[in-house]
Amino acid sequence: KEIWGAGLDVFEIEPVEADNPLLTMDNVVVAPHVAGKSWESYPRRVDFAFSNMQRVWRGEAPESVVTED
Repeated sequence: KEIWGAGLDVFEIEPVEADNPLLTMDNVVVAPHVAGKSWESYPRRVDFAFSNMQRVWRGEAPESVVTED
């Protein structure tokens, strides 16, 4: 396998179609798009976003960077 595994919560077409081949792969885990969206997680998400904005304003890299590699 070229890709060892993947965890996905976003698809190009949502809701994901039942015949999407990704749903049958044994090395793919699929979660609902709102898996982390809860009132309990909201303060942490806001803190994380503001922390990253402050890092960028100081000329530092954000904690989580998505690269094209």
